[in-house]
Amino acid sequence: MNSRVTVARCGFDGKKLSLQKHGNELAVADKTRGLHEPSLTRFGGEYFLTIRNDQRGYVTRSKDGLNYEPIQTWKFDDGADL
Repeated sequence: MNSRVTVARCGFDGKKLSLQKHGNELAVADKTRGLHEPSLTRFGGEYFLTIRNDQRGYVTRSKDGLNYEPIQTWKFDDGADL
């Protein structure tokens, strides 16, 4: 099984880090190592997650920052793969 990505919401009370919730797992079914190095940002009231793979980049969006749409290949405006 190759690597997957999820987003976690954590809490910190000054002493202890705790997991509060986690979102859906994102995966790609190919013969690579899977998904790596996620980067998260919020823009225009939505969350965007970019994810690296051995062969291409992926992007997805979320309204709540935890549960993401199916990943899409990240493309330039002209439709070419990034």
